[in-house]
Amino acid sequence: MELSREILIEIIHDLILPNKDFQEALNIVRENSSGKIWLVGGFLYKNLAHYLYGSKKSTKDFDLIVENSNDKLTLPKDWAIRKNHFDGLKFVNEEKQIDFIPLARVCYCEGYPSIDNFLKSGGLNIHCLAYSCVA
Repeated sequence: MELSREILIEIIHDLILPNKDFQEALNIVRENSSGKIWLVGGFLYKNLAHYLYGSKKSTKDFDLIVENSNDKLTLPKDWAIRKNHFDGLKFVNEEKQIDFIPLARVCYCEGYPSIDNFLKSGGLNIHCLAYSCVA
């Protein structure tokens, strides 16, 4: 299968965006940030690989880069704030986890923190994909 931008967007719209756990994670992140939000990491690339090659799906672990983090963070009942292995914020409940990544804290950006610098820093591979959730 040839992977054009259009096919990738169609896969994301059909497989990833309708996922109720992703929608819950996105809503929690929206409540705690302003500006743009990008989906990155395993939930994005593992679900793309599952669609294309039948490999294992990712269902409960979300990595979201936010343009701006709110000063005061609020979570729904039964959610807690923890630290991830990069000393960043992770929102967790019994079933799901959300890495909440302010763009300014993306540790492998060179120069000014931007989504373009984030993408450039990872080389061309499946681990360095980002989907803009908010225009």
